[in-house]
Amino acid sequence: MPLYNEETTEVTVTTTRFDRAYKVTVNYPNQGVPTIRYDLERIERKKGEDKSLGVVGHLTEELLPENKDTVFNLITEDGKVVGKATYEQVGLMLYSLFFHIAPEAV
Repeated sequence: MPLYNEETTEVTVTTTRFDRAYKVTVNYPNQGVPTIRYDLERIERKKGEDKSLGVVGHLTEELLPENKDTVFNLITEDGKVVGKATYEQVGLMLYSLFFHIAPEAV
């Protein structure tokens, strides 16, 4: 049976999948090796909407004297490089941030 005013349209939807850190944990023990851990989730983006596909793992880095001078790019959310930092500088920033936030939290 024919369909009145029939139209068939093919729609292409671009889907992007990527992993993102949804949680960052810094372990700074009194005795032992400091670590930074990134817990990862997979995101699917369609038509500008993001949907979590669930947890996919984690990355952990030990902050050792041997890697304190490791340099990496500081990037914005759109990927623009705005500077550089070392592991040691990040540790100092987080340590200093504690002293900035702590008095406000008491």
